[in-house]
Amino acid sequence: MRTSLSIGRIAGIEIGLNWSLAIAFFLFTASLAGEVFPSDVPGYAQTAYIVAAIAAVLLFYASLLAHELGHAIVARRLGNRVDGITLWLFGGVARLSGDSVSDSAELRITLVGPAITIAVAIVFAVIAAVLATLNVFPLTVDLLGWLARINFILAAFNLIPAFPLDGGRVLRALLWRFTHDQLRATSIAAWLGRAFGVVLILGGLSMAFLQASLINGVWLGVLGWFLFSAAGSQELQTRLQRSLTGVTVRDVMVPDPVTAPDWITVDDFVARYATVHRATAYPIRDFNGQLSGLVTLHDVSAIAPPRRAGTQVRVIARSLTQVALARPDDALIDVLHQVEDPATAYVLVKDGDRLVGMVSPEDIGRALDLAGLRQPGPVTTGRSGTSPGTVGDV
Repeated sequence: MRTSLSIGRIAGIEIGLNWSLAIAFFLFTASLAGEVFPSDVPGYAQTAYIVAAIAAVLLFYASLLAHELGHAIVARRLGNRVDGITLWLFGGVARLSGDSVSDSAELRITLVGPAITIAVAIVFAVIAAVLATLNVFPLTVDLLGWLARINFILAAFNLIPAFPLDGGRVLRALLWRFTHDQLRATSIAAWLGRAFGVVLILGGLSMAFLQASLINGVWLGVLGWFLFSAAGSQELQTRLQRSLTGVTVRDVMVPDPVTAPDWITVDDFVARYATVHRATAYPIRDFNGQLSGLVTLHDVSAIAPPRRAGTQVRVIARSLTQVALARPDDALIDVLHQVEDPATAYVLVKDGDRLVGMVSPEDIGRALDLAGLRQPGPVTTGRSGTSPGTVGDV
């Protein structure tokens, strides 16, 4: 899940928001302020309902964040790299690099999330009960009661044995322990995840067509499609993880790529580099010889010919913050977790401060194709634009 806005770090873990979160925020706030709170505790001004709704949604997002932080912190303690957490339309995603090293590790990483959600729900329920007993702050009591209910519902839904929900991950860990085969366990859990996704899609369509509830039907259908897609992506990731075991960046990179100065014009670049060498991308250096970015033939083609004589390469190049960086001995699968789309990604390979190689989309595609050939069954590789990665729970 792509992060649209980074809001900082907690325990060293980057926390990000996806743009779709704004949709959920609006829908939750409108529902609480317009229907739920006025119906449960009438008599307040509309402004009070709006403030209470905003507070409830923000506390709910904090609950989701606590759930994902539980996954991430335990995973990090067990040796997984945590690339960050993203909150989005349907909840949260803890982006972990690679699969768990054992079934017991999988269980520990998975179960901590629902445990935290249930604990949070109990805390909200207890505080609501105390305030209700004291007969004070009825709107606050209703707010806390809603938070307790929705967290209990979230925990129960996530424990459904449909991969990649937490319950599906628990099922995979148990199947892994029983079969001693992570790929087979993932295939079974992913099949159940896709089946559950289809059930949700059909249920949502039925609700919409029968006019029982159009909005709830749409939500169910979209959630089902997400689960169906995510289950397939996770199965593909596990297959790639297995087949790319032992493959390093050094094995696929082009060593000592041709570099170009970043201060020359695009016209000069075309004449001196693009038409002379066979590369499709060139690292660029500044006056001091320091690596400053990467320019591709696609970037050059986007500049109209009349403008090329007056445009420096550095203006159209991708900065180092826009290009994945790796070391020669990094595992290729870990590098693939860093890129959004292997079909368009370039990776610069550095040994200390020295540029020693580059990995192009063609190199990545070939590695993924070879990974597919090593599988016992047909595998669709990353050329379709799907980047391997660990999907979190809803």
